[in-house]
Amino acid sequence: MKETILTLPTPFGEPLELVKFHWEGGKNGDSLSLVSGLHGDHLNGLFVNQRLIRFLDQVAEGRNPDYQLAGRVQIFPVVNLHALAAGQSAWPFDNLDMDLAFPGSLGGEATERAAGAVRRHSSDSTFGLLLKSAATHYEDAPHVQCFHPDRWERKLAAHLGLGIVREIPAPPTFRLQLLYQWIVNEVTGYALSAGRPGIVDTGMCDRLFSGIVAFMVKTGLLKYSGGSSEPKPSVYYRTRDENTVLSPCAGWFLPEVAPGACLKQGERLGEIRDLQSGETLEEILAPKDGALVTLRCYPVIYEGEPVATLLEERKPGIWPF
Repeated sequence: MKETILTLPTPFGEPLELVKFHWEGGKNGDSLSLVSGLHGDHLNGLFVNQRLIRFLDQVAEGRNPDYQLAGRVQIFPVVNLHALAAGQSAWPFDNLDMDLAFPGSLGGEATERAAGAVRRHSSDSTFGLLLKSAATHYEDAPHVQCFHPDRWERKLAAHLGLGIVREIPAPPTFRLQLLYQWIVNEVTGYALSAGRPGIVDTGMCDRLFSGIVAFMVKTGLLKYSGGSSEPKPSVYYRTRDENTVLSPCAGWFLPEVAPGACLKQGERLGEIRDLQSGETLEEILAPKDGALVTLRCYPVIYEGEPVATLLEERKPGIWPF
């Protein structure tokens, strides 16, 4: 069912309408909120949620007999609608980063009011999944992000099937983010990051879709009659496992690997070339063995800017408790 949860007049004539889709089923008692489109150029999450909406409609209508709804699921597919229409991360009218607008305000800017509506409608959920892409100028391999998870939360994250579960340090602005609002309201929340801004990668979206469906089965929100299967082995990385590779000089970065690659120490990530002559200035090498989770995709780079993030290699399936 589609429901409008917020309507705001705008100077452009067309009102801002924030909608959610929701489904009720069974007596599980648990619930899941899926949020995408906090940034207007994070398109993979929107694409995945569109597919999930069609899938859950089929399940609710009995057109997919292998699955049965056993809990409550709600999807907020596009939170920052005007930013999406503008093709930018933030709505140009107020230029506020929506993931720095929480807990929101009933009397604030339109972005803050939309953030407040999402918080109010999702803070009583059992689980929350925020679908996003990498930061501007970067690309992420599909992975799960979580903040100070306990043992059960780490194990549950593995059922998303993305192979990498990454503990993220809380930034100074964490209290303004949706994940923090979920955590303080005792919602088990994760961010699923994949791809780059402004691009839809259908292969990545397939992985996210399959992982979210598996997560719903694992948590009992969906019943699946086709049998059970274990998720692919995942590796949990703590914050101390991260290695940020910085550019030693300014120039033109040409990568030779792709996010998701498993690299050996000394393996080439790419090279920095002079912006005008094309002369090679520096080779960029992997400082340690590890999984390449983030890579710069915009070539112009300044000295000291991050080129890549490597997660120090661990044996698959080993969870450090």
